[in-house]
Amino acid sequence: MMMNQWMRETFPPLQKPPMGLGTAPIGGLYREITEAEAIESVQRAYSLGVRLFDSAPMYGCGRSEERTGLALREIPRESYTLSTKIGRLLNEARDGWTMDYSYDGIMRCLEGSLSRLRTDHVEILHIHEPDPPYPNRQALTEAYPTLTKLREEGVIRAVGAGMNTWADLIELVEDDAYQFDLFLLAGRYTLLEQGAADFLSLCQTHQVGIFAAGVYNSGILATGPSDPDAKYNYQSAPSALVEKAIEIERICHHNNVRLNQAAVQFVATHPAMSAVVIGAETAEQVQANWDAMNASIPEQLWVDLREEGLITTLPGQPHQTLQPLQTFSTTRLRAKAFAESDLDILCQLHLDSDVMATLGGVRSVEVTKRFIAEKIDHWSTHGFGYWIFRENDTGEFVGRAGLQHIEIGGNQEIEIGYTVASAQWGKGYATEMATALVDIAFNRLGITELICFTLTSNLASQRVMEKVGFSFEREILHKEEPHVLCRLKAQT
Repeated sequence: MMMNQWMRETFPPLQKPPMGLGTAPIGGLYREITEAEAIESVQRAYSLGVRLFDSAPMYGCGRSEERTGLALREIPRESYTLSTKIGRLLNEARDGWTMDYSYDGIMRCLEGSLSRLRTDHVEILHIHEPDPPYPNRQALTEAYPTLTKLREEGVIRAVGAGMNTWADLIELVEDDAYQFDLFLLAGRYTLLEQGAADFLSLCQTHQVGIFAAGVYNSGILATGPSDPDAKYNYQSAPSALVEKAIEIERICHHNNVRLNQAAVQFVATHPAMSAVVIGAETAEQVQANWDAMNASIPEQLWVDLREEGLITTLPGQPHQTLQPLQTFSTTRLRAKAFAESDLDILCQLHLDSDVMATLGGVRSVEVTKRFIAEKIDHWSTHGFGYWIFRENDTGEFVGRAGLQHIEIGGNQEIEIGYTVASAQWGKGYATEMATALVDIAFNRLGITELICFTLTSNLASQRVMEKVGFSFEREILHKEEPHVLCRLKAQT
């Protein structure tokens, strides 16, 4: 895959990529914004030197696009780049939308965007994130060909996809059937979490541009962790992430750097970034973001954060893992990080009463969806999590296994878990999966100890623990059931 000429010329590889303005906030994402406030924000951005403006029909049901177009109407069109999205088709009353990736839906969506933006063209058109499971087949079978045709005809200059997750985008990078120019990736590579680091390296290899959005993780890295209303992914920030943010902020202060400055520039200096898109409600926020992007930051800050284990890589350098953690192989198995597209196979596993007898009973489709979402979120936050395992030779599904943070008895632990499909029992696969995960935990993630627990009656799982090297520590009550808890410490 080769980045197209327009992308290379407009967003060339730079030590620090350009800043773009995300216009979701001026559409009323967090609070009601007046038209005057919105116009002032966009025009302040342009006056500072911002030349990329990203919007979407669903942002305020068209208000974001409308206000962006109003603010830029007197400015020479050739002097800036517009990015918007298809897939959310507004109704006539503009008080709601439907998901529509059909050819007719796309053309109607684009026509509406052009009208609201007061322009006859946009340079970048993204497929807006489909609902799970992703990849949404209509988005690939109808929307993608439509957008590539528009690119070939010169109606648009680049085809992208706007996403909040990265795992399922791997297919769109590696499969030669797709020629995406860029992805707008929100909040998955930030100062707080670097779960997407290997994916960014993959995009570099395939010359796919990345527009980074959500650099503040929807708030906590902008307001600071001491704010009682600190948000992470648009919700109240969990305590573990608040504690991590507190440590990051402490080291920032030691280096005379503000947290928001470090948050913006950590993302900006990754070599995969073509642009950093930052949302703002007011002209003052625009100014603060611009100042953060251009502040002077000592290299020692990144070194200190790395030494404390708070970031996984130094800015401006490729992610330094031996191999991507999202996929790996053992003697007989291959593993792939959880993705929303794994719903069907995991539903089959979770509906098997024999398998689930020691795991609280069978689980519904909705419960399985939440389970997958939680595991994907863990990947995004911590850079590791759960994998799907298949046989190397046949591709047959074997089971799921992984590593996750968990609270036991008031203490934060890292647990190893494994579940094998009943058709694969008796082949030693649980031991093979667990052994591989112990190696990853100790030798690649630097974890010093692991726990594993199971029902006191589950002798088969306890034998796996023993084979891998776990030792009995104590009995516990988990979900009101008696369990055996075992521990394994890394050798020093």
